[in-house]
Amino acid sequence: KEEVEKGSGKGSGAEKIFPMSSSSSSTKKLKEFRDTKGALAKRYKSLISYTETTPPEELKSFFEAEASQIWSVFLDTFQNYEQQKSPRKFEEIERLLSIMRNIFQYLPIKVKEKWQIRSIASILEKLLYKDNKYEVRQLGLELLMMFLDVLDSPDPPQSIIFSYVIDCTPFIAQYPNARIVIHTKVPSCPDKAQLLLPSATGSPTSEESIDIMAHFLNIITSQDRLFEFGWNLFRKYYVPLFYPDVSKDIGLLDKTAQDVGFSHHCPYEVQKLVIQKLAIWTANERMGRVLWANDTNIAILMEIYKQSVRLPMEYIEITRMSIQLFHRLLMEQNAPSQSPLFRNFQKFFLEELPNLFLVGDVSKNTTDQRTALCTEILDLFSKAFKHPENLTIELRDVLLFILLEILDTLLKRDNPNPELVKRLAPLAIHTLFYTWISSKCTDKEMWTRLQEGLAPIFHREETVSQIRLTLLQLSTVLRQFIYPVPQAKEKPKLEGSNPNRKKDVQPITPDDEKAPLVFKEEDNPLANLSWTFEYASFVWNSILKIFNATNRMKDPSVHAQAIQAIGDIMHLFLVAESKAPLEIILKMEAEQKSSVPLTLLDTFGPLLFESCRLDDKFVKSKCLAFEALARTICRYQKANEVPHSILPHFFDVIHNILCNPSPGDLLTYSVLDTTSNIFNLGLPGTTVLIPYYISEIKRVLKEGKGITVSVVRKCVILLGSMISLTSQFDDVEIQMKFYGHLQRQNFKSTLEIQDQEKLTCKELRSQIFSILHNLLKSNNNLEIKCMCVWTLYEMALDQLFYYPEVSLIKEIIEILLSVTTYAVGPDTSDQLVGISALDALTGFAQVNSELVSVDEKLRNLITEGIAKNVQKELENPNLDKEHLLCAHFEALIEWLMLVPDLLDENMMKLISTLISSGIHINRKITSPPVPNDKKPATEETTVYKASLKYTAMFMFNLLMHGHRHFPAIPGIEFSPSVLNDTDDTNLTMDEIPYFIYNGEVILSAVEITDPDHPQHKKARLFARTPAGKFAWDFVVNQLREKEVSQADPAPLTVDNTFVAPGSASPARPRVRKSELLDVPFSSESLPVYSPSEDDNLDKIDELLLHLGKKYSNLVPSGLNNLLQPVLLPEQYLPDIAAMQSAYIAQAAEDSTYLQKAPKTLLLPPMTPRYKRGGNDNAESTSALMKSYSVQRILTQLGYVGDTMDSIKLVEQTKVFQLKIRNLDKMPCRDVIKVGLLYVGQGQESQGEILANDDASDMYKEFVAGMTWTVEMATHKGYKAGLDENGSTGKTASYFAGPLLELMFHEVVKMPTTDPKNGQHLLKKRHVGNDMVHVIWSENIRDYNPRTIVSQFNNAHIIISPLQNGLFRVTIAKKPEVPVFGPLIHGMTVSKRLLPLLVRQTAINAHRYCYMDKHDSPFAVRSRALSDIITKSTTKTTWEDTIYGVLIKPPPAIGESTGSNTSSATGSPLISGDLKKAPGTPSSLTKSPSGGKQNEE
Repeated sequence: KEEVEKGSGKGSGAEKIFPMSSSSSSTKKLKEFRDTKGALAKRYKSLISYTETTPPEELKSFFEAEASQIWSVFLDTFQNYEQQKSPRKFEEIERLLSIMRNIFQYLPIKVKEKWQIRSIASILEKLLYKDNKYEVRQLGLELLMMFLDVLDSPDPPQSIIFSYVIDCTPFIAQYPNARIVIHTKVPSCPDKAQLLLPSATGSPTSEESIDIMAHFLNIITSQDRLFEFGWNLFRKYYVPLFYPDVSKDIGLLDKTAQDVGFSHHCPYEVQKLVIQKLAIWTANERMGRVLWANDTNIAILMEIYKQSVRLPMEYIEITRMSIQLFHRLLMEQNAPSQSPLFRNFQKFFLEELPNLFLVGDVSKNTTDQRTALCTEILDLFSKAFKHPENLTIELRDVLLFILLEILDTLLKRDNPNPELVKRLAPLAIHTLFYTWISSKCTDKEMWTRLQEGLAPIFHREETVSQIRLTLLQLSTVLRQFIYPVPQAKEKPKLEGSNPNRKKDVQPITPDDEKAPLVFKEEDNPLANLSWTFEYASFVWNSILKIFNATNRMKDPSVHAQAIQAIGDIMHLFLVAESKAPLEIILKMEAEQKSSVPLTLLDTFGPLLFESCRLDDKFVKSKCLAFEALARTICRYQKANEVPHSILPHFFDVIHNILCNPSPGDLLTYSVLDTTSNIFNLGLPGTTVLIPYYISEIKRVLKEGKGITVSVVRKCVILLGSMISLTSQFDDVEIQMKFYGHLQRQNFKSTLEIQDQEKLTCKELRSQIFSILHNLLKSNNNLEIKCMCVWTLYEMALDQLFYYPEVSLIKEIIEILLSVTTYAVGPDTSDQLVGISALDALTGFAQVNSELVSVDEKLRNLITEGIAKNVQKELENPNLDKEHLLCAHFEALIEWLMLVPDLLDENMMKLISTLISSGIHINRKITSPPVPNDKKPATEETTVYKASLKYTAMFMFNLLMHGHRHFPAIPGIEFSPSVLNDTDDTNLTMDEIPYFIYNGEVILSAVEITDPDHPQHKKARLFARTPAGKFAWDFVVNQLREKEVSQADPAPLTVDNTFVAPGSASPARPRVRKSELLDVPFSSESLPVYSPSEDDNLDKIDELLLHLGKKYSNLVPSGLNNLLQPVLLPEQYLPDIAAMQSAYIAQAAEDSTYLQKAPKTLLLPPMTPRYKRGGNDNAESTSALMKSYSVQRILTQLGYVGDTMDSIKLVEQTKVFQLKIRNLDKMPCRDVIKVGLLYVGQGQESQGEILANDDASDMYKEFVAGMTWTVEMATHKGYKAGLDENGSTGKTASYFAGPLLELMFHEVVKMPTTDPKNGQHLLKKRHVGNDMVHVIWSENIRDYNPRTIVSQFNNAHIIISPLQNGLFRVTIAKKPEVPVFGPLIHGMTVSKRLLPLLVRQTAINAHRYCYMDKHDSPFAVRSRALSDIITKSTTKTTWEDTIYGVLIKPPPAIGESTGSNTSSATGSPLISGDLKKAPGTPSSLTKSPSGGKQNEE
């Protein structure tokens, strides 16, 4: 008012006070406002209306011109509001205060000059009364900030108003036990009636205080120019309250002040708000500069961070935000400040992080939240070391030691939250090692600090587990430097290939069964770091030193985990060495570098040997330690061999374990499992361990407590590897050593020996036999039983060849015979034990000469035993064993064909019975159900794999045609269907008679020149049966000159002695009982058959006599009994007389002809006197009887006689001829092809092995003992795809037996056609398609079954010569292939036995791979033969054909009819409608003179 009055004196009238506006509209609006005598309400209304509608440009001029009047109206109105009794609305207050806002906006200079400053301050103070409603106080804050901003540098009276903004008293309630002093309090209104808008709660709540504080911070955040000013205000008035401790340090608060502010911690909601705003401020460059401008601000930020990481769990998100914020500010960005305090802040930031790993609340929710937060913190450490070059050495060390402190904090023994430890410990330890390794620090003192820091927590499971993983990851890095493996080339994907096709399963050995490491190399974070060999070695060895304290652990389970880690690391390097290219190994050896196995033994050997001698509470650790040693020492590795100085220590550990069994036999099982190859490596001195191994094997197998199939399998492997070794040192005595009397007694009790201190190898071999025998009887696992069978067989052969002990060999044979019928189910796999035993017994046939030299009865024991076993089974036929019964037949076939002398009269009867029983057995087979997705089997897919009937027929055919004719005269490679001279397929169709006998055999005959007498002819009869095509040569008897005149006409028919499969034997003449016993016959009683009587008695005669006497009405008139023939009626007598006369006349003519014929001619055929009525033309069938010798043999066999019903004719078409030729091409024996590879020293790749065209002398000697070398140009047997022209080699390795042909695809005998590109496709084409490979390896380490890449190589038999003169056998096979023998994995074999056993093993491996997967040759031929017979049988009867032939007049004597021309012949008695026909004796083909009289 004073100013207004003063201003009125300056002008002359109203115009001077209220200058006219240029705008008439503005003048009109302001008319009431300018009326100084008008009502205040009208003037205010006019003013407010004008300010709300006028543009800012005009308002600025207006406010500058009317400042005094505007303030007068505003102040009067505000005072009226204070005095007003009626309630006011906030909108009215806000509208009024808009005038003050405009004053600060349009009159900043006047305000800055302190115009009305006291009034403004008073109004602002009133607005900030804590009794006011929050909205009023918020509005007062906004006006205060505008006011202070205008003042720029306000005096204390004005700036202190800011301390009234935030009322901190509501936060005191959060500190119930603390005394808190607030030095600046927000004033209250003295007269509550004067409050503009009273608060409903009276005083502000904590939420309202937080809201108004947030509003303040938003104000200074929204305007960069206000931030520094606002921050300084906040720091001056509120930081001392919220952060009193640091305020004292930086001078914001008197150090002597007591209980001022929130000394324990800043109110949590305030802390939350500050952190949220800090995140915004630090992201703004200008604001960030303000915050980092001085040490005071930095100290405040440090305190803010400190308190944020100590917030309770409900504010964990703020804690996370704070950590992320300060990590970004301190660790990721360039330093915003060069102050030393900033460096301290960095350390301080890291040092506070371990506090977050201290566990308070252990509830599940808080544990989850804390786990997530701590995981992020650990991740921040990892990120810090992604670029370690950006870290100073000091900061790097701080980071590393803080991590070590975090780990110590987390893994303290008294940690109350084991769940958090379980979740975080692996990550914390991993982060520790990752950062330590990534730091590239090579300071030994730093790594020593790490080892010392981990020592207190090395006893924890989490520590050991993570150190193991880290070392494995490090080992993979180090491995690449020691054994660099070239990257495998990615195979191009073929078009149309199925990407989801299941990968082929690779062959494995029993030694490959170790579980893979629980470690995925592709997830190795250390692999992405930059490495050098020196740094990798340094880090690896530094971390390994942590394990020096392993044997000081008290907890057995953690100790076992530590030993397991060591074992895994060693295993990783051993596997890497086995897969590394050999040239690397040889290079290391040449450079005299320590190989990894030696480094591992040097590093871990003392620790592992010490662990093996701990007490029994560490039994698991002892097992793991021994397994690690065994894997390193018991390896077939000639390069970098383990020094012999280590072997005594290793043997002593084995001896100690075997003589002191641990509880539960875990240690014993570990020794048996991991050293199963100790005797097949040629290690010196292993024989001293044989007694202890045998004793423990015998004990654990007998007790069988918790023993697994894997351990039992390894026991059999161990026993198999000892057999040849004990034979090599048969009479050598082994001195035994024990640690005490109890050990000695237990040992001798187990082996059932007396007080002996020495045992010979011969005695040990008897113990091996006893163990195998008992295991075969007691164990129910089929694989174990099969392994026992084959091991016993190998022992018998070993005895047979070296130290013949008849009783032992005989006992083994009897044991094998006892299990030939063992089966547990209908599937072939269920009968594998019996099949294996039969294969073993059949194998003895290959060493028949050795058996005879020892005891001839042994072979009879085998064959009779097999025959009686199958006879016993056939008495009670069980079709579930059909495959096994067929195997019995096949075993007998093999023996009888190879040793024909065994088929004596008794054996012949037994075999005949077996064949008959097998053919006629009552079979009821239920077809297996057909899955919905598969079609039922058709005729073409029907299998005959295990048909007892077909096998019996096969045996009958093979013995009938092949017994004593094996091997064939041309050579063993000739199967029955392969002929080397005249064959019926070499002639034209009309020259060969084909017919079907008994519906099962196709017969044909040709006439050939007798090789012994070229001037003579003989007949060759062909019988095509399912068992093969057999050829029989027949020579007609030639009469001596003196006998011709005296001889009666030779009968042209004889009894039919050809017994077809399935038909009955010829009947013997029946004898009457009365004649046999030479006593009168009594017909009073009905004759009854007695089993004791001869089967040849004629019971019909006796029955007829009995019936005729008892029932006389049955006897015809004129006769005495029913045995007398009934006379023909008289009307038939003339015809009978005519027939008799015709026969006598014919006989007389023949006799006369014979007397007149030349003496050198063969016996002439008879000329038929009768012809079949109405059938004079037989041209269509004349080809059947063109040779006399053929006619004669067919007549002799009864095919041209009265057995016509058994004969069917063939419709001889081109299709028939093609089918016949295809039938002859079908093999009659199993055909097997096996790959034979030579691996020289240093050869490991496919190209190197296939490039071999020569081999060592020992290999050649081995092959010569296993096979025969055949010339491919002349070889007529199975060729297995090899070319007879020599493109695949001029010679090949071949073997054949009665039931099989075996051709080896021998790589060294095949020419190397493409040596440059290394593909060797010619060799790979054959070897790659073989199911079985025999590998002779002279390489310095084990052959890898995956060397020859193919999906067909299912089984590998690997032979490795040893330095002790024996040969090591390794068997690798795919899991689906059943166990086969006689060689089993791990065996050692002598040189003499090796070829035989390898050949038998290769044969069995091939058969077992295909077991139940393909038809036998007999089955294939059976189907083909049945198809030919069914589709080629003609409707013309045999009888019609014969008559057609017989009625054709023969040529006259002397006429030429060709080289093989002859007359037809026939039966002397022909039934049917016969009439006499004229004829003359037929002419004869000239017979060579001087022929030898033969008949076969």
